[in-house]
This record gives sequence, C-alpha cells and structure tokens, in this order.
Amino acid sequence: MTALEVQLQLEEALTGEKRDQEATQWEALTERIQMARRELRARIRQMEGALSDCSVTSNDLDHRGNTKPRVKERLRGLKMPVVSGNVLEFPAFWDRFQGYVHSRTDLDDASMFSYLPSSLSGEALAAVEGMPSSSANYSHAMELLQVRFRRTDVIVREHVKAIWNAKPRSDSGDSIQALVDEINRHLRCLTALGKNPSTGEMTANEAFLPLLAEKFF
Repeated sequence: MTALEVQLQLEEALTGEKRDQEATQWEALTERIQMARRELRARIRQMEGALSDCSVTSNDLDHRGNTKPRVKERLRGLKMPVVSGNVLEFPAFWDRFQGYVHSRTDLDDASMFSYLPSSLSGEALAAVEGMPSSSANYSHAMELLQVRFRRTDVIVREHVKAIWNAKPRSDSGDSIQALVDEINRHLRCLTALGKNPSTGEMTANEAFLPLLAEKFF
C-alpha cells in the first residue's frame, strides 16, 4: 500500500472537527519542515562561504610566498614533444610552446630560454646551441627558429611532397584508411595555411614543383 493510499484511508476515517484538527496539525508540521530546510540551507551557505574565505586566504599566502618555486616545479613537470627541425612538426610545437611557456606572465625571458633547449633536438637544437640564457638571447633564438623552421613556403612544399609520396603499407582496408587519413591531415594543414587545393588557392607551381624537383633534381 502506498503512502497516498494510506493518507486517503486516514482522511476517510476522520470526520468533521477531528479532520479539521488533523489538517491543521499537518499544515503546521509541513511549515516546520520547510522552515527547518530553509535554516539548514542557510547554514550550509555560511559554512561554504567560510571555507571559501579560508581557501582564498591560503592560496593568496601560498602565491605570495612560493611563486617562483612553484613555477619552476610546474616547468620541470611539463611534458612537451621535442621538435627536431622538421618544418611540418614545428608549427604544432610552436603553438604548444607558446601556450605553455612563451605566453606566461610569471616567467622572464631568461627563464623561458632555460627551458627551450629541452624541447629541441637535431637541427633545431643546433640552431640555438651555445647561446647563454638571457632575455636578449631568448628573443634572438625564437626569431631564428621561426625564420628557419616556420617559413610558410617551405611548409607548403613539404605538405605537397608528403601527399605525392603517400602510399598504403598494404592492400588491407585499415592501411587504405590510414592513407586517406594521412592525406586528409596534410590537406587540412594546407587549408589552414591558406593553400586549399580544391578552391584554387594553390598555384600549379606549388602543386607540381615539389614532385618534379624530387624526380629530376
């Protein structure tokens, strides 16, 4: 039997003045329950506010007293892909480095430069190796890397070359799908660079010269 059925039976058993008396008592009980709930919610909000104030105070003290050690700790724990000098890898590397390190307002240029070599290898590392960690050298190193490895014409050429040279590893469906995914990835990168082949943004020279240069030179 449900609570509603029980309530209906009780109401039928009560008559006249007794029913009115029970109804009054029920309304009073309901009001007391609602008041208790409101009071409980108010106390919960007060407790949450007190905890929030404590948290803010603690964070402020920690920020003022331990900013530099915590910044260094976060940098040591930061994992980023290492770029070797492949121009196709550099744009993604630069976007991540800029987001996690270069755009930080709590680091000076010398500190950012001290982190840079650990993110480089091969030709990219050789381009800045031997430079002392200083603010001036950080700006020079970033300019050098971008001029050498972020040239749009070279990146476009390498994407086109990769499309021409793409081949499936086998005749399996998975291999064919992997080839399609690879080609689409290069096409998306070309589109992002303003060189979408399907809309006429890419010239015939840009589309065919990488293939001809590889075959005849």
